[in-house]
Amino acid sequence: MGWRVDTLLHYDLHSGNFRIDDGRPYVIDWAFAARGAAWVDAVMLAPRLVEAGHIPEQTEALLARVPAWRSAPANAVTGLAALWTLFRLYKARFGPVEGRDFRARAAEAGRAWVRYRSC
Repeated sequence: MGWRVDTLLHYDLHSGNFRIDDGRPYVIDWAFAARGAAWVDAVMLAPRLVEAGHIPEQTEALLARVPAWRSAPANAVTGLAALWTLFRLYKARFGPVEGRDFRARAAEAGRAWVRYRSC
């Protein structure tokens, strides 16, 4: 692989896991915390940025500000993005009924980003 896997990862960065208190941002809900390559959390955040209304080009421009993103292997990024999207598709179809709609929206955002990266 060639990349370091010594960074604490959140894995589930999305708007519901950010809080602002006295002007300071906090990331909450570390239930999926793991160790991995520093660029992984940026990959996991990207479809959420698309889902929030950013087009894939804007998302990539935002992520380009993250030092670890700039060293991420392009094929690994696209592969992880595709895996992230497939998991959301699976959960949208077979997961708990109350979560299917929001997971379907997340999967569509992931699809849009994977399409952009695959062109």
